[in-house]
Amino acid sequence: MRNTLAQLTLVLGGVLFGTASCGEDEATKPNAGYCEPCDAPSDCASGNTCKEVASSGVGVCAKASDTQCCTAGNKTCHSGLGKVLGSGGSGGSGGSGGGIIDHGGRGGKSGSGGGGGVTQTHLGQSCVKDADCGDENLTCVGSTGLSDGTGVPKGICTMPCATGADCLDHYDNAFCFGFNDDDAYCIEGCTTGAAGSPKCHNRTEMSCSYIGLAPRGPACSSNDDCGSLQLCDSETKQCGDIVTGCVPQCGGDFDCGDKEYCDFSTGMCTKTKPKGLPLGSACTPPKSETDIDPCQGFCDAGTDPKSGICGGLCSLSPTFAGCGWEGDVASTPDNVCLFGTIISPPGDAVPGDVGLCGALCDCNAQCVRKGDYCVDETGGQIEARFGRQGYCRALDTTETQSDTFSKCPAGGGTGGGAGAGGAGGEPGTGGTGGTSVAGAGGEGGEPTSPNGGQSGGN
Repeated sequence: MRNTLAQLTLVLGGVLFGTASCGEDEATKPNAGYCEPCDAPSDCASGNTCKEVASSGVGVCAKASDTQCCTAGNKTCHSGLGKVLGSGGSGGSGGSGGGIIDHGGRGGKSGSGGGGGVTQTHLGQSCVKDADCGDENLTCVGSTGLSDGTGVPKGICTMPCATGADCLDHYDNAFCFGFNDDDAYCIEGCTTGAAGSPKCHNRTEMSCSYIGLAPRGPACSSNDDCGSLQLCDSETKQCGDIVTGCVPQCGGDFDCGDKEYCDFSTGMCTKTKPKGLPLGSACTPPKSETDIDPCQGFCDAGTDPKSGICGGLCSLSPTFAGCGWEGDVASTPDNVCLFGTIISPPGDAVPGDVGLCGALCDCNAQCVRKGDYCVDETGGQIEARFGRQGYCRALDTTETQSDTFSKCPAGGGTGGGAGAGGAGGEPGTGGTGGTSVAGAGGEGGEPTSPNGGQSGGN
């Protein structure tokens, strides 16, 4: 189950938010200054290199470790800085044939290292029909193309397999992945972090995520006993290297076909509307792995093991789309793809990596999980981007409630305004005209309402 990943220790790793290194412009030198446009490392002033902006092909000068930058005076900022332009990337290391855990997948032969984050084949690209794949080995599996009626959002060019060797016979850095108990297909291997960018054909409805463990470490009782980018196998009690591949990660129903739904618990599309509480709802976490999760995604416990919030996995992107929000700047979201996970290298969660949904808020009362508060340490970027005051999380050891949004905005913050008046009556045939009566407006949101009121006339 993909919920296994969601319930692992998670770390904050927003793609945009955080403190950027700004004001280091070196315009007095012959090469481009900090965060100025570039095409190759030689274009940049000493100490900087040319990094691609969010897999766009456009580069800016920044430090090799930077994932975002701003020009002098913060006049222009760029986020999602990835691979170095104008130089070849290093090959990713192959996995070691660990069992594919997610979706009951099959174990297979390890993939060989890919070339510097460059997509080399049609394997994994989106499609509508087989001809879109441009490869006689590949077939198109659509959004409901699997035997159980589910499927891959926006389709995937792939081939059926029984072992990893079936995939490696045709494609480097590929794995045999079980989408369900009956359907196994080849998927691309990938590398999390900036070193693996671009990845997964830059598809926002796919993510570079956990697909299994390669046993390679000491005995363990928890993840704390293992190294970076390792996990403790709950069955073998041995540390293993995290193996990652490009897997489906629908962001909402908009990634699926007509009359289809996004299942946040699997990242797949389905013809049947998923059961359970929607993202952002308060929930009681299951007591054991055999208990039914009450959420459409998964119930994520916080500081109190009896209090949780319905969360989901997502694919990190510069727009923070996913988690039911399409990324439309004209709309005000309640949940966005906000956090990175331990699947990414520390401090290096980048677009295309698997992420975790975060709940936005305007005050503490809107944070449904016990121990969470409405905070914003981004200097107002959350409000500028989403029209919300902050996001919900537990306070760290340096924070107090004075650092939170304790007072809810009047009228519920995001609550709807009054509805428009109803239309007047049409004139009667051969008689007098109807009386025009305006419909009553809808009520605004209550101050403690997470989503505000609904608007509408009678």
